[in-house]
Amino acid sequence: MITRNKKKFVILLLISLLTLIYFCINYYKINPKAYITNQGDNTVSVVDLNTFKVIKTIKVGIAPLGITILNKKNLGFIGNVGTDDISVIDTRTDEIIKTIKLNTAPLSLTSSPDESKVYVTDWFKNNILVVSVKEMKVIDSFKVGKTPSGVVFNEKYNYLIVTNRDSNSVEVYDMNKKPVPQSRFDFIEDEIARVFIHADDEWKQEYYENAARYLSKHKIVEGGNICAFCRTQGMSDPHHHNVWGAMMSSLKKLGWVEKVGMVRPTTRQTHINEVCQWESKLFKG
Repeated sequence: MITRNKKKFVILLLISLLTLIYFCINYYKINPKAYITNQGDNTVSVVDLNTFKVIKTIKVGIAPLGITILNKKNLGFIGNVGTDDISVIDTRTDEIIKTIKLNTAPLSLTSSPDESKVYVTDWFKNNILVVSVKEMKVIDSFKVGKTPSGVVFNEKYNYLIVTNRDSNSVEVYDMNKKPVPQSRFDFIEDEIARVFIHADDEWKQEYYENAARYLSKHKIVEGGNICAFCRTQGMSDPHHHNVWGAMMSSLKKLGWVEKVGMVRPTTRQTHINEVCQWESKLFKG
């Protein structure tokens, strides 16, 4: 038979345990941390973002560089380019729990929105490695441009975006299907459409008039061609450079042009490897 004092003790113990659990859960919510790779020191610094002080230093592989944090799973993945591996950290204890061996140098890392996969740039072999978070191993890979240096996941579109240093390119992969590069224009189309509504109405009207004149005389065009023609007609540049792209998007919606492919730009756009080529529906010959 449990006495009254024992009941009180059990109740107090339960309250203490619940309080401790609540504190532990909320500690990580109200005490956010930053993880910084120290390539020359082979360590990762853990910084308390409330005090902006280093609270721990974790020894990892040689020359750690890229890092991605999985907040839902309380994990951190660190790419060590000197030892060709990935150190996995438990962000609750800030201890290494796994080392994933690779056959190449992992430069940059990012995770999928559901945190089931980590994507790693393979600097030397021009690949993206796909690491299963559950299995803690590489489960897939696919080719990208030359010397992939950066990678990031766009959660809104479920796109994986890769920058390739020696290809001078940015590739966008739709991860809803088998990774195949998407055109740069397709990726930014929704974003520049947002810019469109902020363009001056008089400026847009002048653009449409000039675009109609140009499209009536040219069957195959690029957006840069219309842009250059508008300038020859005395039009000033818009307040935001993306407005030019937004106007091409609006011409497509109006049915004035139809996309026919991707080509190297003929106008001065050295920062872009490919642009959309359009067929004019206003062409009169």
